[in-house]
Amino acid sequence: MDQVYLTGQVEVSGFVEDGQGNAVIPEGFLLPQVRLDKNVVERWSPVYEEGKQKIYRNAIVLRYEKNGEITGNPTANYYFDTDSDSGRYRKGSLTVVRAPVEEGKDYDVFGEEGSSFRSGNVLWVRQGTGVYVVPRDGSGYNRGMDFGQLYTGGTLTFTLKKVNEKGKILADSLEGQIQVIVDGQVPQAEIEISGAKEVEGVYYGKPGTAVSFRIPEDGLSGMKAARYFISSENGNVPGRQGKGNWWVDCGDGDTITLKEEGSYQIYVLTEDQTGNQAYARSAPVVIDSAGPVLEVTGVKNQSANSGTVRIGVNCSDPYYEKGSLQIEIRRSGENTGPAEEIRRERADGAKVTFSDFPHMLQWDGSYRLTASARDYAGNETRMEVVFSVNRFGSVYDLGEETKAKLEQFYHTAAFPVVFFETNLDDVKTARIFCLKNGTAAVLSEGRDYTVKRMEEGEWKQYCYTVLPQVFEDDGSYEVILTSRDRASNSSDNQAQQKTVRFFIDKTPPECLITGAASGEIFRGEKLWLFLEARDNGELDTLKVYLDGEEAAAYGREELEARKGILKWKLNAKTEWQRIQVYVRDLAGNEYWTEELPYYITEAETTAPVEPYRKTEKTAKEKVLEEREKEEKAEKADAKAAPKEKKQEEAAAEKKKEQKEREEKMPGKSERIFWKQAAFPAMLAGGGLIFLAAERREKGRRRGRKKGDRRGNC
Repeated sequence: MDQVYLTGQVEVSGFVEDGQGNAVIPEGFLLPQVRLDKNVVERWSPVYEEGKQKIYRNAIVLRYEKNGEITGNPTANYYFDTDSDSGRYRKGSLTVVRAPVEEGKDYDVFGEEGSSFRSGNVLWVRQGTGVYVVPRDGSGYNRGMDFGQLYTGGTLTFTLKKVNEKGKILADSLEGQIQVIVDGQVPQAEIEISGAKEVEGVYYGKPGTAVSFRIPEDGLSGMKAARYFISSENGNVPGRQGKGNWWVDCGDGDTITLKEEGSYQIYVLTEDQTGNQAYARSAPVVIDSAGPVLEVTGVKNQSANSGTVRIGVNCSDPYYEKGSLQIEIRRSGENTGPAEEIRRERADGAKVTFSDFPHMLQWDGSYRLTASARDYAGNETRMEVVFSVNRFGSVYDLGEETKAKLEQFYHTAAFPVVFFETNLDDVKTARIFCLKNGTAAVLSEGRDYTVKRMEEGEWKQYCYTVLPQVFEDDGSYEVILTSRDRASNSSDNQAQQKTVRFFIDKTPPECLITGAASGEIFRGEKLWLFLEARDNGELDTLKVYLDGEEAAAYGREELEARKGILKWKLNAKTEWQRIQVYVRDLAGNEYWTEELPYYITEAETTAPVEPYRKTEKTAKEKVLEEREKEEKAEKADAKAAPKEKKQEEAAAEKKKEQKEREEKMPGKSERIFWKQAAFPAMLAGGGLIFLAAERREKGRRRGRKKGDRRGNC
């Protein structure tokens, strides 16, 4: 009862009045002070009595000083009459009214534990929780107010009360107010997985897959905390030792890395200041570093095979990417393996079975099986198996450089010829024949060729190198390797379409100009000359230059049709005319004739003609100068380009030019060949049979076959 409100006021009477009847208050007069009579009312006397506000009569009395005198100053001529019998002293009445209360002094405001947050004068509470106003000890009140399960915010009004043991209200306060905001939810975090592939709601990645967190802002009470937890099938938690449920604090933009193999799921808990919680859960994440396991059945690596050759490829991986198993069986650069017979795809792998290799001679050969498969994590496994099918004796192949050389027929220099022979059995005898311009000869081991044997498991391989000196002379060559194994199987390289046929041409062509002597004067309208070009191989181009400029050009077909002989007409002219001829053969050898002068005039008589004197450059000089300029320009360009690029471009250009020449060639260069039908007779009779045959184009050029890595031995 800290505040007391009087029902009236302290009044003093008995002063002397003036002529008009007004009381004259002496100077220095002070009203007496009052106090509460504790015998009538005390601090916690009830405010209400039987439901009505109670008035304490005679509760206000005069206050006395410690010396027993009444407070105030009646002055010398007066005194305060306190005699109750005189009727002049009347005590005052007291009414106790409701008082204002103050938070922190008279009461405290609480929300439910973990569900409220105070920001200034505003109390944030979680939706569905309560607010409680609790009187403080010593405030005089013993009952506050509860506001339970709030779903909307606003201003809450309350009063504090004092009640007795029977529940009667003895006192209450003035109304107080609380500003409350209800927070109903917290935003959910976002989980981003990078470096992994999503397949049907599951992410697959390699160790090092990153998981990032996006923690949004809470526009209400504010974000209090964010934590993540990683659940794994093996119980391991990245960054923690041991097993168990571990929640780790995280922030917006934080990234963790999954380094160990396993299946994971990431959870993120977000919580605001009022205790609202939201859970975000990622899709399952599988971390896998092991590629699929490939197994080949039916053949072994570096094996030679006869009988049934039925290949199977099995792939297994718990996270196999459906359809990723790819298999190629190649022979000499072409996909010539047997067809797939059965393919079965499973969730954890696949199995492919091929049909048997046909039991025919043309299916004997060296093969390379390449298999590859992937899993959803991006791990890829590749496997190669090199094997041979050898049901009919030896399998022949050519060295890589030999194949490259045989892409063109004509050559200006000798080169080694390399054969590879593979057999299940030991080769008992081998012979190499060389046909030079149709004449056959048996080559001698050690002098004309070398043999190197290699063996690995069942694979028996022989490398034959025919030395370049065998082909030193100009002419057409054909090389044949025959062999017989321990099982008496006989074969040769031509039977397996590994023909070796080429032409060595180191000699430039020639050209004769006849019909008239050069440097002479001739009368008439024209002069006929004869141009006769010759070569030990085949001519490719002939160009006629008149007075230093190209006048005509003849290609291979026209030269062959005319047998290299051309008729050229020089018309009359009042000056010396100069003729020069350029010839090139299919091997690339070049020849220039001398520049020959002629003077042809129609006049029967003529003034003396000055003898011919060379005053201008010949066609050859001009062409060679132009070539030199081009070569210098190419060298300048090549300085800025990588050496490898320069070599590739030069080789490609040379190959292109040679191919263009060869595509135009008839079969003239292949007048002599080894007739296959005669070969068995040779073996049976112990001799050689060579037959002349008509011209034919087939078999002249054997292109290099892709995928063969054999070189020289």
